[in-house]
Amino acid sequence: MKRYWLVFTQNISQVSTYRFHILLSLFQNLVQPAILLVVLFLIKPSGEITFAQLLPYYLLVALISPLTISNIDEELDELTASGDINNFLIKPFSLTKWLYAKALSEKLTMLLLLCLPLGLAFVYNHLNLFQIALVMLIIVLSFSLSFFLSFFIGISCFWIEDFWAIHNVKYVVISFLGGLILPYPFFSQVWQDILKFTPFPYLVNFPIKYIQGQVSPESIVITLIWLVVLIIWSELFLRKAISKYSYVAA
Repeated sequence: MKRYWLVFTQNISQVSTYRFHILLSLFQNLVQPAILLVVLFLIKPSGEITFAQLLPYYLLVALISPLTISNIDEELDELTASGDINNFLIKPFSLTKWLYAKALSEKLTMLLLLCLPLGLAFVYNHLNLFQIALVMLIIVLSFSLSFFLSFFIGISCFWIEDFWAIHNVKYVVISFLGGLILPYPFFSQVWQDILKFTPFPYLVNFPIKYIQGQVSPESIVITLIWLVVLIIWSELFLRKAISKYSYVAA
């Protein structure tokens, strides 16, 4: 466990050195919600949700998505394409744990940069210290779910040469079904009922709903179930992938 803690602390130091890159990433996360807000303002949404409700929602999307959404599939593809993944085949080192510790340290650095706007969001929504602690726990759960979903998808790079296409499809699906593009009230009730049994609502929408006081206890249960399922699937498919990779390399 000590070796993964070392990866975690070293990566925090490394990421902190490139603060401009992190700030640029955060700015990019603001662009999409801002554009969507302008579009929805122009078409004047009606029905269950109003523009006054959309504004805080998209602001929370811009704050929460950098903390929960993982693109570890891209890094896994780079490790495989460059051959650096061989380091994990010859050393007693868990690829999954190493990547998780590395990704978690990056999210912690982002959290430190977002402390002020997040704090304002907590005050605006009248959260007490206990509720804030639960928000942090839910963010960790959502990040972990996103990480293992992305990791599971990324394992396909061992079989698929042009993985960029898979990554782009993943991005579009998560953006749409995860509530990053449109809040769930824009979906029909039938689709909302179906989606709540998939992992997508628990990647970004779950923490947002809790901050806004709309979360149900079953959301935590479904998140945990999907997290366990994806961890098991990831480990099983990773073993098959590494076996194939080792055979081809030999």
